Amino acid sequence: MTKIVDKQIDEYSPILPISVVADLLGIHMRTLMLYEYHKLLVPHRSPSNRRMYSQHDVVQIQFIRYLTRKKKINYAGIRTILSMLEVSEKKGVNLRSIIFSDFKTTIPQFLS
Repeated sequence: MTKIVDKQIDEYSPILPISVVADLLGIHMRTLMLYEYHKLLVPHRSPSNRRMYSQHDVVQIQFIRYLTRKKKINYAGIRTILSMLEVSEKKGVNLRSIIFSDFKTTIPQFLS
């Protein structure tokens, strides 16, 4: 008999494999691996070592794409911006919405 575990899924739960995220966002899986290589994003790993992403990660990927495509910022600049945003959020300030007010995320329907 299989035991079913009642697990709470929130925006930080790693539920999407790399192939699904790439398809949802219309980008190549190699691009996601490049973001990981440049330390812009660290995906969760499954017990079998597969890259798994959360809803929060999907929004973060969309923001990274926004910074590279719309704002023309390189990876080193993005790493700095992400660090500053993380510090500001810990202090209760949402700099992302203040500085990058034109950034709009599109969360797939089944994730929201």
